[in-house]
Amino acid sequence: MTRALNAKNKLGFIDGTLTPPEPTKPEYTQWNQTNDMVLTWILNSISPSIANSLEYHIDPRAVWLDLSSRFCHGNNARIYHLKRALSSLHQTTNSVHDYFNQIKQLWDELSHLQTATDLKDMQRQADDERVFQFLLGLNDFFAPLRTQILAMDPLPSISKVFSILFQEEQQRLLNMQTPASKTMAMAIRTTARPRPPLKCTACGKDGHTRDLC
Repeated sequence: MTRALNAKNKLGFIDGTLTPPEPTKPEYTQWNQTNDMVLTWILNSISPSIANSLEYHIDPRAVWLDLSSRFCHGNNARIYHLKRALSSLHQTTNSVHDYFNQIKQLWDELSHLQTATDLKDMQRQADDERVFQFLLGLNDFFAPLRTQILAMDPLPSISKVFSILFQEEQQRLLNMQTPASKTMAMAIRTTARPRPPLKCTACGKDGHTRDLC
């Protein structure tokens, strides 16, 4: 959407760089018409259910900020799924052309989501890359916790992610060992309990039973 607005020289209506003229100015009418046009473009480019919740906005920048606050924080999960798709993508029966198009589509979307502009951003992106790689190799029973980590914004450091998962693993092991320990202790108590001495009901003597008297 930003690319389309930039091509039409209308990006200033959503990025805050263009301020409206005073209502008394002659150019205000033209600006107001363009403002409504940009607002209509944005609303028509999203699903009707989302657009209906934004109808109270009269300013395209307000709509843009609202959409950003709702959806821009979900990039981590999307990046993770793109990386997983890249790691599992193979040519199989596709032609080289089709295979290249599939992988390039994933590369392009990933590049769009990972846009480092300075050294600090590049370092953060490199740290995030380690987190994604670590999460990709986890066993499936960590899936709920992995989802929680991907929902964090910003992503925690790789050391923090390791700590979270290590504690979860230790807790799981402890929960598995506790029932086994209780069962073993009960078995020991049962086997250690002394048996009553044999007593014959026929002659009344100890050491044998009636059938052996």
